[in-house]
Amino acid sequence: MQIVGASLLLVWGAQVVLANRPTIPPLLLLGCVQAIAWAAFAWLVRLPGPLPGALTWAVGFRLLASFTQPLMEDDWARYLWDGWRFLTTGNPYHAVPSAFFTDPSIPELLQRRLSEINNPDLPTVYGPVLQMGFALAAWIAPGELWPWKLITLAADLGVLGLVHRTFGIRAAALYGWCPLVIHETCVNAHADVLAILPMVAAAWAHQRQRPWTTGIGLGLAVSGKVLALPAVPFLLGVRNVRGWAAFVLTAVALHAPFWGPNGLGSSLQTFAAGWEFNSSLVGILGIFVPADRAKVLALAMVAPFLAAHFWKCLRNPEVMPRLDAVFGGVLVASAVVNPWYLLWMAPFVAARPNLTGWTAMAAVLLSYATALNLGINAPGPYSHPVWLRPIEYGIVAAAALWDGLRHLQARRASVRTESSSMRPG
Repeated sequence: MQIVGASLLLVWGAQVVLANRPTIPPLLLLGCVQAIAWAAFAWLVRLPGPLPGALTWAVGFRLLASFTQPLMEDDWARYLWDGWRFLTTGNPYHAVPSAFFTDPSIPELLQRRLSEINNPDLPTVYGPVLQMGFALAAWIAPGELWPWKLITLAADLGVLGLVHRTFGIRAAALYGWCPLVIHETCVNAHADVLAILPMVAAAWAHQRQRPWTTGIGLGLAVSGKVLALPAVPFLLGVRNVRGWAAFVLTAVALHAPFWGPNGLGSSLQTFAAGWEFNSSLVGILGIFVPADRAKVLALAMVAPFLAAHFWKCLRNPEVMPRLDAVFGGVLVASAVVNPWYLLWMAPFVAARPNLTGWTAMAAVLLSYATALNLGINAPGPYSHPVWLRPIEYGIVAAAALWDGLRHLQARRASVRTESSSMRPG
């Protein structure tokens, strides 16, 4: 453990240094670091027992990786702008960033951040809980990245602690060493972790049959990012009146001040209607039918599987729902699958490790190989080469097949064991 942990710490440290070297292509740096980190992770998964000492190394990886300049990502510029707007006006949804391009009253550092925002003509899509985090970072140091990095680091350490309390030390070790989590949260400072934290807290409360706490946690998670919404019925069930009341009251209280013609609702509608990136099922169906119809068909194809799992959860309410499968199913039907979206699966795959989940979290990093990052001519900067998605999702499909076969073999062995035990001696 000590040798592998120290070696991996050196790798994350090397990334901190090399990320600021313009001679090193960011895509190459990402590929090399992630390949080594996933190899170390595969070694950790195969170790038996509770993995003592792994959590200490996990914290060290995070502390060091947080010094890395974000690689091939600029979402953080929008976070810093939203935080400043929230702090100064009380409403980050009121106007699009491009409306301020010629405003001389914008401080110089914020003007620089404004110029770094992608899609500045579109309104922000981040929920109130995330906006509060952005505002806190702006209150500490407007326009600076380091306060936001500290906030995401603290939130991720909170998730790590909750995974430990909810699912045990081995699950926490697997979550702590997961290269995707470290890269997207500590390196690229994506905001999802602020919504994942209350989601895992809700899972902890569900496990301990605390309906009010479960509902509040889910309300906070959905108010951070709408991707949390599919998990709500799985944790609350049907007859959990107190849980549903807590969820609705929390979500409404957080969203109400910002809902309106120029509010979060219009932002989400714009995003849902016009975006497609790294999709699987939507992309395949889009070859044969129009894009809008492809999105509906993809949801219709995944819905029966989610409904079947929901029914299973209703019959066994004391069992923790497979939220990794819930989020995985939603992402299969989604028109946008950014790498950091799979962070929602990470705590729950760590709780119930499976090859499909880990493979998906590793393979999704291939989506960074866009036309912009590869330096090739393509219809758009975020287009992928034609070979990329078949490889990415082909690897995931092979892992799913392997897991399915192992599950089938385990069931057959269980049936044979039960049959043998019932025979007269």
